[in-house]
Amino acid sequence: MRRPMTDRKPVRLCLILLGLALSGGLMALTAQPRSMWIDELVSVRVARLPDIAQVLVGVAQLERRPPLYHLLLHGWIGLTGESDLALRAFSILVALLALVLTYFVARELAGERLAVTSLYLVGLSPFFILYAPMVRYYSLTMALGLLSMWFFLRLQQRPSGANWAGYGLSTALLVYTDYAALSLLLVQNILVWIWPVYRSLLRRKKAPAHRFAVPLWPWVVSQAVMACLLASWSLAIAMQVERGRLDADLSTSALGYLIKLVYPVYSFSLGETLFPWTAPAIIGLALGLFLLGSGIAWWRRQPGGPLVALCLLVPLGFTIFVLSTVATDITFLNVPSRTFFALPYFAMVLAGGLWRVSRPALRGLLALGLVVVWGYGLANIYGGVEYHNPIYAVPMRQVASQVRAEARPGDVIFSDVDTGFDYYYRQAPQPAPSLPASDAAAAVAYLNEHRPQRVWLLTFGRDRTREITPVELVERLAAGYSAASVQGYVEQDPTYRTIKQRLFGRPAYPYKLVVQQYEASQP
Repeated sequence: MRRPMTDRKPVRLCLILLGLALSGGLMALTAQPRSMWIDELVSVRVARLPDIAQVLVGVAQLERRPPLYHLLLHGWIGLTGESDLALRAFSILVALLALVLTYFVARELAGERLAVTSLYLVGLSPFFILYAPMVRYYSLTMALGLLSMWFFLRLQQRPSGANWAGYGLSTALLVYTDYAALSLLLVQNILVWIWPVYRSLLRRKKAPAHRFAVPLWPWVVSQAVMACLLASWSLAIAMQVERGRLDADLSTSALGYLIKLVYPVYSFSLGETLFPWTAPAIIGLALGLFLLGSGIAWWRRQPGGPLVALCLLVPLGFTIFVLSTVATDITFLNVPSRTFFALPYFAMVLAGGLWRVSRPALRGLLALGLVVVWGYGLANIYGGVEYHNPIYAVPMRQVASQVRAEARPGDVIFSDVDTGFDYYYRQAPQPAPSLPASDAAAAVAYLNEHRPQRVWLLTFGRDRTREITPVELVERLAAGYSAASVQGYVEQDPTYRTIKQRLFGRPAYPYKLVVQQYEASQP
């Protein structure tokens, strides 16, 4: 005999709280050890400006998105300070809110069982644990996107003033957080305007129909308000679009389009700390593709299937289009992070695939296999290995501490601006001056004028940004100094390097960060 639903509420609540605790703990473990990378440092640089007006100007000049995240981070810094842990705590709290909202949206679409499963599949995935704690807009966009979609679903059941207000506020905040998230508004309008016509024309009756109906005139007004809000930021958008850039490899080629389509599926399934030629990745990819196919078949017979499908396909298509036409300096590796807010819907598909398996033992085996593979990916996050984008694994805080301990008066330190070395180096007394290596002319002039006995040079291994390598400075050091020591950080996998060399037709760097120490040659 089936127990009453009320008897299960305490169990569900415990499962939800356990999922939040596990995910929060995994995110917290990454918050302090990992150093911030350049995009996180840009977030901090803008958010720490003294007032709101300057934050708005900073976003327009240094970012390519609306200002809400930076404004909130500005207020958060005023409350908690600027330690890495404090900064990432904001993203972690918002990410936990996003998990709760994943549960509510999934419950509206397919019930309690799938909702709890989706929460776990998002909250424990290596992709989520890698990106959610970052000092970036990712978690906020996901949370607001889910909140907007939840109110959108609520409006179909009860178009009350409270639900309209909730939808309007959450969507307005989403519009001011991330341009890519506008694709979710496109999804909502497709469901309101096009989906009913599509179903009517094809007379589809096999699957349960979802009308996605809302009162049209209030809907038109709400969308017009969102357009006006975005238009108010139009001058900043124009400034952001016109900013100079270096085109990424494969940014517009047919192969580039194919990789941009395939790579997000891999990242959402396994994260970005497992190379696809390793045994865990092969097993995990097989599991993920099976669950994805099974989930697609399951959702085809669900009323909410069109929404889930569109919330995956439209953001990916939108992001790939933008990265191939406007923001061509962003690599294919960044497509998944730019569509981070689509992850909950991918998890819902996987959850549907799990529950489509009728045998509990087989379903448990599939879930266990996924957990084991994800465990490998999570271990690599904490160990700093197999990162597809190795910039996330550079231990710059520790490097800055080591250089500070070993440097002495009379030395000079040159570093690539995007290494983030200067940010950490200046957090304590500096025994030697630190100057940007990117201004090669000024760096060479400093060497000629001061003739330091020892020179430190910190450089990144580069792909897209290889043009800013300080060649002139390196040549000057070679002429008057001898290399005393070389230390590499975040060594690249040999197979990974070989693939990159064949794909791009040039040598691949062996280390993401190289710290070189030079001593003046004897006259």
